[in-house]
Amino acid sequence: MPLTRFFLRRPPVPGLPPPALPWRWLQGPQPLARAPLQDRRLFAAPACAGRFEPDGAEQSLLRQHFAQARARFPGPGYLEWLQFFQQFAAPASYLEIGVETGASFAFAQAPTLAVGVDPQLDIQYALRARSKLFQLTSGAFFAQPDLDAVFEGRGIELAFIDGLHTFDQALIDFRHIEQHAQRHTIVLFHDTFPLAPLTASRQRESIFWCGDTWKAIVLLQRHRPDLQVFTLPTYPSGLTVVTRLDPHSRLLGARFDALCEEAMHWRFEDFQGELGRHLNEIPNEAEQVVRRLSG
Repeated sequence: MPLTRFFLRRPPVPGLPPPALPWRWLQGPQPLARAPLQDRRLFAAPACAGRFEPDGAEQSLLRQHFAQARARFPGPGYLEWLQFFQQFAAPASYLEIGVETGASFAFAQAPTLAVGVDPQLDIQYALRARSKLFQLTSGAFFAQPDLDAVFEGRGIELAFIDGLHTFDQALIDFRHIEQHAQRHTIVLFHDTFPLAPLTASRQRESIFWCGDTWKAIVLLQRHRPDLQVFTLPTYPSGLTVVTRLDPHSRLLGARFDALCEEAMHWRFEDFQGELGRHLNEIPNEAEQVVRRLSG
């Protein structure tokens, strides 16, 4: 079901806040959720990951990936899902790591307090939520002594991790978020479902690059069974959802070196055939997500 129609049909979900009016969804910045923006935005890789000139060979590779991703990932794209989660969760606070141009950050709406972090901010979209922007690495941001003040005592209710595209940094970001989270907090990881070894490598070798963030999801699946983890096969490179957080858990910090040692030597080729199973892939449908969030 298209996500716009979902808001018109969904019944109230016990235990979850009511959604914003469907008209807020329908009147939102719809161009942000269209495929042309997705394609354009993918050319603008995060500055912290370096930049590639889109020459003929890279353009051809990109077109091939888009075609493969369209076939493998039908249904709503990841920008549509980001807008969905903003509307569905109606979070008191939102954190985005890897804001870049603000294409996804702009989905946050009042009264949400939106906090954005990026070492090279280049905001090109109107922001409708009350926003605090930090031109910092995520490490420097979380090292601040007054994070509770930054979030004004609200903690973190919704977060989107789209930073360095390396599994160890993604784990660090998640660990910091969890310390300021509640059980109902939702954390979203981007670029977790690469389709080819070239785009899944730790070192960037192409204009389209997911990195090895997928390893962070596999580690969470294996070592944090208390979490609920599932992955949407959404264009162009997947979106993983993590809920049931425990701000008192210290496992990731205590075992961080061992976890990195375990995953650093994993080869994408050894997971590729069953990556969906390792990521706990679910159908790319709103009903599937709502059922898990309300369970």
